[in-house]
Amino acid sequence: MYRRLAIHFFPLDNMSHKVAPCDLGLHAVTYKEPTMPKLNETFARKTAHPTDGTEKHWDTEVCGLVLFVGKRSKTWYFQKDVGGQTRRVLIGRYPIISAEAERSLKPGLF
Repeated sequence: MYRRLAIHFFPLDNMSHKVAPCDLGLHAVTYKEPTMPKLNETFARKTAHPTDGTEKHWDTEVCGLVLFVGKRSKTWYFQKDVGGQTRRVLIGRYPIISAEAERSLKPGLF
């Protein structure tokens, strides 16, 4: 469905044309850029839990390594796009799985 909407609003033959959200009649949405730190023990420990939603923190060194921080837990994942679909492997929850341990894991599902 997203692909159909993208083709409708952004024709493939003229991708240089930019359409502003206000041109589409959409309301302005505040977008928070994902952070790109090195995911280590100190960062995982000091990251505060958000009041709502889930924050995603991507690692700068290991491609696909991400720390999801929710209201009650912090979870390590490895994520990769395969064949046009996003595959995500649960590594474990912090602090049961430390930052050093999750860096040494090599998910073999991809």
